[in-house]
Amino acid sequence: MKVAWLTVGAGVAFGMNFVILDQIPTEAKLWPLVLGRVAATVIVLAAALATANLARIRGVPLRLALLAGVLDAVATVTSLLALQASLLSLAGVLIALYPAATVLLAIVVLRERVTSWQAIGMVLALSAVALITAG
Repeated sequence: MKVAWLTVGAGVAFGMNFVILDQIPTEAKLWPLVLGRVAATVIVLAAALATANLARIRGVPLRLALLAGVLDAVATVTSLLALQASLLSLAGVLIALYPAATVLLAIVVLRERVTSWQAIGMVLALSAVALITAG
């Protein structure tokens, strides 16, 4: 049950993030994202210090973390540009489907198996996107 509540909380937070990003005027450029990253860094460092999970990483884990950071930054910038260029109702739904890439990579790279309920959920999500774009 705890995982379900955490998932709902994450979904609400992502949704609110899209709504707030949509309100940012185009003239602000990428500064809201810079400030958001600074705030996120402070929160993560505080949480790592508070839970004694702050550790120095080197080698492959460091390179993978840097790659993940670059990909995250690119995704965030393109998300902001999409929200500025189109309707929140369309861009928000499409952006919110980003976990599909994670699932696809887990299936292909890690050879994870998808349950029938997960497959049904994916089909329903893709159907919803098709219905929204058909409009």
